[in-house]
Amino acid sequence: MFTPTENPLPEELIDHTGRSEVWDYYKQHKKWPGWIFCLECIKKSQKSWIKPQSSSTSPMIHHLAAVHKIKIEKIKRKDLVPTPRIDDYFLPVDRNKKITHLIVDWIVDDSQAFSVVDKQSFKAVISEASKGTYSTIGSDTVRRELQKKHMIISRLMKGCFRQLVEDETLFGITLDHWTSGSNENYMNVTAHWINDVFE
Repeated sequence: MFTPTENPLPEELIDHTGRSEVWDYYKQHKKWPGWIFCLECIKKSQKSWIKPQSSSTSPMIHHLAAVHKIKIEKIKRKDLVPTPRIDDYFLPVDRNKKITHLIVDWIVDDSQAFSVVDKQSFKAVISEASKGTYSTIGSDTVRRELQKKHMIISRLMKGCFRQLVEDETLFGITLDHWTSGSNENYMNVTAHWINDVFE
């Protein structure tokens, strides 16, 4: 395991992709990115390395304030670009398409069969609620809409986890496995992590 004993050469350091202002004063080791080096310490030929135990920048901010009298404000919630919700990618402006979206969400949330939309009683409810302005969908449409959602959500999650790995964010994973009444196996994977503003 790598443990620094002296300050690295400039060519051994790389910029970090973090958005906090604190990263203007630190760089990562190219080969061992878990080690962070203070540029102010390097300028003064002082011991410069820090190994944060989490994804928080608090130890780095504290070091700058205590050793170099440099004050860095932590990112405030109001300054953050809001993290887009999954629904932001799906909710259309068109009213009929929005109703379709909501019906598909209800089918998933309530574990309904796709064929529920083919029942006359369901069509009657939708027709009455929309005053005849909505043409009800069929099970094939539900299937296509879910496939589109799955593709988009998969891309979003891959991008999210890629960023977590690049930022060396620590995260925990829990698994849940179950078997349906029709003997089909399912597994749920949930990841938990905390960002710089403890969200």
